[in-house]
Amino acid sequence: LDFTGSTEEAKRLEAEKGYVFVSAFDDEGIVAGQGVCGIEFLEDAPEVDALIVPIGGGGLIAGTAIAAKAMKPGIKVFGVEAARYPSFTAKRAGLPPVCTGQTIAEGIAIKAVGDIPFGLANALIDEVFVCEEADFERGVSYMATMEKTVCEGAGAGGLAAMLANPEAFKGMKVGIELTGGNIDARMLAVVLNREMVRERRLLVYRILGDDRPGMLSAMAAVIGGLGGNIIDVVHNRLALDVPAKGAEFDIMVETRDSAHADEIGEALKERGYELRMG
Repeated sequence: LDFTGSTEEAKRLEAEKGYVFVSAFDDEGIVAGQGVCGIEFLEDAPEVDALIVPIGGGGLIAGTAIAAKAMKPGIKVFGVEAARYPSFTAKRAGLPPVCTGQTIAEGIAIKAVGDIPFGLANALIDEVFVCEEADFERGVSYMATMEKTVCEGAGAGGLAAMLANPEAFKGMKVGIELTGGNIDARMLAVVLNREMVRERRLLVYRILGDDRPGMLSAMAAVIGGLGGNIIDVVHNRLALDVPAKGAEFDIMVETRDSAHADEIGEALKERGYELRMG
């Protein structure tokens, strides 16, 4: 079951067995309790000009906005949603939400924002940023590598919004609410590697060359001589668009940055190797 299905099942059990159903966000008591986050944030950092809060069902941002603006009326409160689940943004525009697909921000993948938190928070929220999957991945990666803090996709939503919209926060002291660290080791590793690919610190050089002894070692000498770290090599003799006496070499290399990646690529070309991609 997804979150919507879980809610429907909980309500079925409520009707069948007489249980008391308490929504995780569409409840005045829950909103009030989550306002503690805004209170404690401003008690610890009263100098902040703005807070960024991830939005799923809306309970956290509603409580935070009410508390923060009561304590500091001039503070700005921004929300962040996943592009695949923009339910708050759609409700603001009077449109039905279009929510579908997989997202790394599972914690805010809610198909319909709660009526109670929306009614309380809408007038208090200055702007809602809708972020793409790559933004959330970058937020998770930066938190892990720079802050040494493990965040799930939704948990890093505030940083994702800042990284995707730097001009919107220029000159501000901004507080971001880290809302969770529920990410498994495999997914964290995938996200970190994907960010390395985006930054071209991990890339594949596809080289066409003769299939003769010494070719691979010669290529490796060029790469290693410039400080590239070879991670993996795939030697393909069966590609039909390569001459029968040739081969295709896919060499995965770890580099320092994009400029270093270009430096290695140019050196390979200068040595006469034909690069198909880099």
